Amino acid sequence: MENLAEEAVLLEGAGYPGLAPVRDEILRFCTAFRAHMTLEEHSLFPSLLAPSRGQAAGIRSQLMPPLVKLLEDEHQAETGLFVRLRTLIAAALPSAGARDLQARLQHSFKTLERSLQSHIFLETQVLFRRVF
Repeated sequence: MENLAEEAVLLEGAGYPGLAPVRDEILRFCTAFRAHMTLEEHSLFPSLLAPSRGQAAGIRSQLMPPLVKLLEDEHQAETGLFVRLRTLIAAALPSAGARDLQARLQHSFKTLERSLQSHIFLETQVLFRRVF
């Protein structure tokens, strides 16, 4: 999605000045989400899986609630970035008659949005509830 946004700005940005803010917001979202996923992959998930592997948890039990709270706060922040991104995309990209590159960017955004919603739901409604 980052590459599509950059390509759209480079190739079509002159005719669609709203593409640059879309690209910038996509970069902000992707940066935040990568950091979030890294935190989960390197701390939360290994600690949750350790007991099933006969290992000691990497995070002491008293540290798990603050970590989960941090991750939930990040979910809220990422959702906020996505709301702003949705607004920018709606204003910047034509819904009908979009050029191929813009249509691919819109499709990519919708796919990522569904994935984010699933990620947040599974963690907050399933995983975190099982942990606590």
